[in-house]
Amino acid sequence: MDDYLFKKEYQVSLSDVDFTKKMKLSALLNCFQDIAGLASDQHNVGVSVLEKENLAWVLVRFYLHFERIPTLDEIISIGTWHQEARKFEIDRSFVVYDQSGSIIVKAISTWVIMDKASRKIQKLGIFGERFPRINKPKIIDYPVKKLKDFGSLEQVYLKTVGYSDVDFNGHLNNSKYIDYIMDCFNLESHKKYQVKSIMVNFLTETLPGETMALYKDTSDLNDQLVYIEGVKLADDKIIFKSQLEIRKTEIAYVSRETLA
Repeated sequence: MDDYLFKKEYQVSLSDVDFTKKMKLSALLNCFQDIAGLASDQHNVGVSVLEKENLAWVLVRFYLHFERIPTLDEIISIGTWHQEARKFEIDRSFVVYDQSGSIIVKAISTWVIMDKASRKIQKLGIFGERFPRINKPKIIDYPVKKLKDFGSLEQVYLKTVGYSDVDFNGHLNNSKYIDYIMDCFNLESHKKYQVKSIMVNFLTETLPGETMALYKDTSDLNDQLVYIEGVKLADDKIIFKSQLEIRKTEIAYVSRETLA
């Protein structure tokens, strides 16, 4: 393992997959958060170090592109590396390999450091040279398109943040946002389609007890695009914006009723 690439193997378990036996996007994001934490530990900017100063890493946006989605019991390898830190932000790449060594997922993410007391973003310069300068490029660039709806938003459901949604930073965990997004589609949609790519911009944090309204716009399905956003019910502030590119599943899901 070199200085700029941290790798780890994961086996896709029953708790990681949905009813089609494909890995849930939230489970994959949990793996990304896990390996990002391990890589940060390597450079002395991990959770344990930041907690001593009442600081925390916060994900502000990410983009994932799938060649295919990992399946139940599959062993995958995930690699990650960071780019040069900017004033407030730092980018981190992720790449997922199958056992043959083929790349099946590429992802790019942007992170900031937040003061847990003031909830304000901190300058990365406070960590000096802990982020080594590297020459390895991003695995993939963010799409340049600004995320916005297509003009036909409709409310799908309301969600109140509870105990099981909150992480150790005291706010809604990143992976839970993805579950909320995927819950905007019924089971029939999940049988017929899968995600080819997803981009999410996190605009404001969500705390326990707060309720968000989930809105969806499917008016651009001809281009296989779906827009979803979350809005805080109390003040109508947009919490996140997301855009999904979808494609038809290669193998149709077969239910027990179909086989009967």
